[in-house]
Amino acid sequence: MTDRDSIVWITLESIRYDHTSLSGYERDTTPSLSSIGSAPSGNTFHQCISHGNWTGTSSASILTGTTPPTHGIYGESELVIADDIATVPELLPDSYESLSLVSNPNAGPARGLDRGFDDVKYIVPSRLREDVGLQTMVKSVPKLWKHGGGLTFDIERHKGLSSFMTVDLAREFVASQDDPYFMYIHLGSSHHPYLPPSAFVDQFVDELSVTTDQALDIAQSKYEDIHELIASGGLSATELEIVEAMYDATLAHVDYCVEQIYDAVRQRDDEPTLVITADHGDLLGERDLAGHKFLLDDALTHVPLVTYNLDGVDARTDEVVQHGDVIKTALAQAGVTSEQLEGVDLRSDSREFAVTQRSGSNAQQNIEQIHSHDPAFEPPVRHPKMLTAFRSIEHKLLYSEDEVELFVLPDETTDMKEQHPEVCERMVSQAREWLDEHETRPAAERDHELDSSIKQHLSDMGYIV
Repeated sequence: MTDRDSIVWITLESIRYDHTSLSGYERDTTPSLSSIGSAPSGNTFHQCISHGNWTGTSSASILTGTTPPTHGIYGESELVIADDIATVPELLPDSYESLSLVSNPNAGPARGLDRGFDDVKYIVPSRLREDVGLQTMVKSVPKLWKHGGGLTFDIERHKGLSSFMTVDLAREFVASQDDPYFMYIHLGSSHHPYLPPSAFVDQFVDELSVTTDQALDIAQSKYEDIHELIASGGLSATELEIVEAMYDATLAHVDYCVEQIYDAVRQRDDEPTLVITADHGDLLGERDLAGHKFLLDDALTHVPLVTYNLDGVDARTDEVVQHGDVIKTALAQAGVTSEQLEGVDLRSDSREFAVTQRSGSNAQQNIEQIHSHDPAFEPPVRHPKMLTAFRSIEHKLLYSEDEVELFVLPDETTDMKEQHPEVCERMVSQAREWLDEHETRPAAERDHELDSSIKQHLSDMGYIV
């Protein structure tokens, strides 16, 4: 095995770029990401745009190297990727060992994204004995303060322990490998509700008018039902301040976990290619919304991206990139190519704009859920059907059957198509060309019932099951 053969991909759940240290954010939430990105073999990409606004769409693009029209994973449904679409481990030579460590079903079994892996660990409370193992469970007991909620019987307050267990299993896997490997990690403890471990919860609460315990209670109770929260008009100004502090502390915890994985892979002589990013962001009060539904605003689609040992990409760090580009480049560096991969090789090519999509059915399903709490609720959704965002460095075009909107970034509230007709005409032409070239193909129906523990976990996370 030589350098760059192996690949470790870490996806962080619900992390928006503008709340990371990489963006110059006022709180130092992700010092480890900054350190890795600024290392001699590291790179920080400042314009990474996800393929979707939720885990299913984004993860399918990462793990197949395809765009949403190709893999067909748009909404919260029973669909999985089709059999004729290979996952990354299926594209790799047989000599590779592969491991999937996920704590969000939409990054694994719920969408068929566990296919092809030699081993899959699904890290949730109901599957600990089966997937995590007694040894790692025992190790987690002394970590109740560092990675959990301390002395509490509230299981949800211990969600950070799933990230500790993921780190422990990742360390064991890396240390045991003699052949090239692909390890996919989805750290899910930063999904709402934002409940940072006891060791991190005080990190950004100095300016709050409530105690730490009160802050945790508010962050937890407000997100007990994401649809009810939206129906009620969202968070008050005080609640938003509290939730943002808890969100940022949660980022600090997953950043610490990333550092542990980074240290583990660097202990080997044959350092792998390492990719650290997020599946999507989260809305924190924008348009009185929460979570990751409805919109394709940058708060949901502009995500952090740091690489280590991905060679020859320095010129792209300030350009628009997408996850499909990164997985194609990492695989090509390892000597793996495939016509299936739809991104660009960042070592030799670049893209003019990024494309993100959100299905109309997904929006309608969530509107129905919100209407069950308040039938009079009018969601701030101007595009109720299939919505596609085309984003360059300076502009974002929202394109649907209903209308076209053009924004001059960072403003995403004022439609500027009348003020910039030439830009709008050019981007509309590019949008139509892209959509013509990427006709949506159907995903596959799941041929088996999801495990009850997976369905329950999806429901607990606010997904429609």
